[in-house]
Amino acid sequence: MITPAFLAIVMFLSLSGVLSPGPLFLASILRAAKSGTVAGIECAVGHTIVDFPIFVGLAIGIGSFFSPSILKIVAITGGLVLA
Repeated sequence: MITPAFLAIVMFLSLSGVLSPGPLFLASILRAAKSGTVAGIECAVGHTIVDFPIFVGLAIGIGSFFSPSILKIVAITGGLVLA
């Protein structure tokens, strides 16, 4: 179930990702230089298409369908990617 607390966490995490410089920020700036103001909307929609299924999966508890060893592998892989 999607609760107000869950939505607040999602909004905060999304905001922190949007405000930090990274690939989406760079893509938005480069597209804005070429396409104008429509580029921001295009980037936001594209980002939402990718993130929405992830948020829904987290909300319905999709992690409970995976074994602890699979979750550990995903966690370690994600940590290595971020390092």
